[in-house]
Amino acid sequence: MGRGCGDMNGSLEGCNGAVELSNRIESGVSVLFGEIEVSPLDQRKYSAIELQNGLKVLVVSDPQSDVAAASMDVAVGHFSDPEEIPGLAHFCEHMLFLGTEKYPDEGSYRQFLAENGGDSNAYTSMENTNYHFHVVASKLLPALDRFSQFFICPLFTASATDRELKAVDSEHQKNLQSDAHRLFQLHKSTAHPLHPYHKFGTGSIETLQDTPERSVDVRSALLDFHSKYYSANLMRLCIVGPDSVDVLEKYARDLFSAVPNLERPDPVEEYRALQPFTDQELAVEYTVAPVKDMRVLELVWAVDSFRNDYKSKPAQYVAHLLGHEGKGSLLSLLKARGWADGLSAGPGRSTETFGTFDVSVELTNDGENYVGQVAELVFGYLRMIRERGVVEWAYEECRDTAGMAFRFQEREEPIELATRLSTGMKSFPVQHWLTGPVLFYEFEPEKVHKVLQQLSPEKVWMCVVSRALAEQGLTLKKDTVSTEPWYKTPYVFERISADVLERWRNAKIEDGLDMPPRNMFLPSDFSLLAQDPVRREPESSDAPIRIRSDSRWRIHFHQDHTFFRPKTNLYFEFSSPKAYVSPVQAVLTNLFTLLLVDELNEFSYDAEIAGLHYGLSNIMTGMRLIVRGYSHRLFDLVREIFQKMASYKVNHERFNLVCDQMRRDYINFFKEQPYQHALYAVSYCTELPRWHVRDYVKVAETITIEELEAFIPTLFERMYIEMLAHGNISRDEALNVAALIDELIPFKAMFAGEYPDRRVVHLPAGEAGVVYRQTGPNISDVNSAIEVYFQTGTTEHQRHDVVLELLAEVMNKPCFHQLRTIEQLGYMVFLGVDRVESSQGLRILIQSTVQPPDVLNDRIEYFLDTFRKTQLEALTDEELEGYVKSLIVVKMEPLKRLTQQTNRWWAEITDRRYQYDRHLRECKLLETLKAQDLREFFDLYVSKSGEFRRKIGSYVYGSLHPMPASVETPGALEISDPIRFRNSCSLLPSIRHIDPS
Repeated sequence: MGRGCGDMNGSLEGCNGAVELSNRIESGVSVLFGEIEVSPLDQRKYSAIELQNGLKVLVVSDPQSDVAAASMDVAVGHFSDPEEIPGLAHFCEHMLFLGTEKYPDEGSYRQFLAENGGDSNAYTSMENTNYHFHVVASKLLPALDRFSQFFICPLFTASATDRELKAVDSEHQKNLQSDAHRLFQLHKSTAHPLHPYHKFGTGSIETLQDTPERSVDVRSALLDFHSKYYSANLMRLCIVGPDSVDVLEKYARDLFSAVPNLERPDPVEEYRALQPFTDQELAVEYTVAPVKDMRVLELVWAVDSFRNDYKSKPAQYVAHLLGHEGKGSLLSLLKARGWADGLSAGPGRSTETFGTFDVSVELTNDGENYVGQVAELVFGYLRMIRERGVVEWAYEECRDTAGMAFRFQEREEPIELATRLSTGMKSFPVQHWLTGPVLFYEFEPEKVHKVLQQLSPEKVWMCVVSRALAEQGLTLKKDTVSTEPWYKTPYVFERISADVLERWRNAKIEDGLDMPPRNMFLPSDFSLLAQDPVRREPESSDAPIRIRSDSRWRIHFHQDHTFFRPKTNLYFEFSSPKAYVSPVQAVLTNLFTLLLVDELNEFSYDAEIAGLHYGLSNIMTGMRLIVRGYSHRLFDLVREIFQKMASYKVNHERFNLVCDQMRRDYINFFKEQPYQHALYAVSYCTELPRWHVRDYVKVAETITIEELEAFIPTLFERMYIEMLAHGNISRDEALNVAALIDELIPFKAMFAGEYPDRRVVHLPAGEAGVVYRQTGPNISDVNSAIEVYFQTGTTEHQRHDVVLELLAEVMNKPCFHQLRTIEQLGYMVFLGVDRVESSQGLRILIQSTVQPPDVLNDRIEYFLDTFRKTQLEALTDEELEGYVKSLIVVKMEPLKRLTQQTNRWWAEITDRRYQYDRHLRECKLLETLKAQDLREFFDLYVSKSGEFRRKIGSYVYGSLHPMPASVETPGALEISDPIRFRNSCSLLPSIRHIDPS
């Protein structure tokens, strides 16, 4: 995959008036709003100002939003950590939220946001630290007041310092078994030791705790760090809300002018002259054993900063060619030789002074034996690009696809927009704050050649991620074995020989390699059916209507009259009685979808670049297909997908490779974090039917081509298809899609008893509940985890639904504050609502190195008991009204993009409920609730003495916490056999039955 051209990732769609849009739809890619370049379809208003203290501010007025947000970006990250205190910038980020002089209570900020439909977060990167929040729009001003105080007068109390240090360490412990973190840190740790890129940015107890041996006062260093770098002239603020730009500007001036301007120099100047890698660190091959079963070749080059060339984006052009996946591509050749399953190429890390260009090749089992030859093919393709010269029409395709994506971008959530814009404000001039990261402005072939010159064999950092090769190297090359200091990753390293470098420099251009052809999927017709008097459908409903309903099909249709984008979403669910009969059928269905996607890859890659996307996956009732994108070319993609689905013949060469990839995916589940296993165990103990991943592993090891070939016809023999067509599409076009499928795949209707059905057990009532325990499957993971789930009933009664949601809103921040902030049980603490099929309940999740699951369960019970006796008992109707209003605002917030609306309707369709006005009904019910309703609900379903308390605990024991011989929770029933337990329980009603009539 080339990370250069194509649709904007995560871009969202706006709600614009039809008349306004008709005047703008044929406009260019961007227009000026004041001094800022924006999309011609963007109805928001922007204003850039600089406060007297030097703080740069961008305000965005979005009258259509009921939610507001803000983000402050500080131009300092872990590159500026003192050498002796790794992680100090990250620690400062954690500490900043814990009380200010004006609002000293540590939990008051998060509690205020929770009471007003909001939330907050922050992150520390290499050169910046970002803080952000969202809240109901009516509470933006008081939220900004609290937010601004973090940058004016934070407390950094000694007690909070000691506690939050544990949170930072828990975050590090959580990441120790993450291959992504381990490989990133290996690249950093092997950089030049004088460049800050080599630093360890997360921090841990080891790096942040005061010890006599180190003679370091971390709290004093923290205060010094904040004083040195947290200056208004190094900050960028973005505020998004429905108020006018004048009002938002006033908020910024009134609340943030007091942020001290210490006139600090840009931290980048401390290392601008340094190089992250010198010749000594390059042309070296590292071999690493991964945690998960993966085989990857990484080629990384440190290149000039991408930010200097944002107008021409030469690295993105190279990425577009090198990472292409169509006919004649490098990946196509690697697949033909059986050496690779996937490839991505393009800009990786981006800093003020350098960037990285990364090529990642997903190797096959055979490909592990040809690592050098794979790298040589990469250099051969780079040579071809150099010799062919910069092709102007290929560059123009990059420009046009990026421009099209920006022009028709979907609207983002306010917090996403604020965070993205505040982060980029330092990197681009004001005019290009929105467009700089996306658009291509100038064709500069000489800059493309400069990038290509830097992608040389002598400058490559090469890493082979392979368990087999690493084990071989650790055994045979003990003199070149080392261990990365922070994640303790063992690796083998050796310099790439002069002979190999010479061969790569002169790599031949292999037969079969070619430049990508012109993209035939690029749309040119952006007309809107809703504005066409002939093709416009009547606005008969605010929800989908059924345009076909029989024993084989149910088609739901809605032509968009709201978002006015030339895009369509087509969602399909294929229910088949053969898809999940046993683990064998489940694996065969999965394998079929994987092989079909693999077969379509060359064809669909250009469609992906042109803004047409599809996803095919197996589900427990069959398969799900989603096709979305620009309407003009969408049906070309749809036709190819179903033609291939109908006529698919198993490719014997690809079968073994894709099957191996699937098997490794199953195996890698057992290397997921412990909390994932806690969640999975609850599902496995309570859902029917439910096969376990370990069963899939056994099947995948013995599956044959003959089994798959025999299975595929049975999968399609009898089906029921539920379809939703939404967007810039007509009724006839939607029906024609179904007619095409009927023609290509002439399936029969299912018999009444064949419809796939899923059920959830009705947990037994009792104070202690039931417990399922397991030792974490990854013996190297020190983390333990627990999920405690209180089943509160079914989703049949909407009043019950909203009481549960409201209770979770009230409990969320107190739970986090007590179990994470005060008790420091773990970095990951979560409370929320969980719904599966007809079952719903309250879930509390903790991952911890501090305590074993039995103790975590006790602390959860202590929190619940204390919360009931204090906060819930004291809750008044007036206080609850704030939560109610906030939840109503969230539910009634106008949807910002076509896909949001499609997804909301699709959830109703796949649940077979079809209550498209659910949010309206729920809001009416919310307005009737009182504090006593929550207390009664809690007492019935959550309290230890509750008549309908139905609790299941899922315990996962990490390597620091041996699993006791028996359950230590008095009175708890242990689930020793999940299947026997499921079969012994009564079942909640089904909601998925399909009425064929």
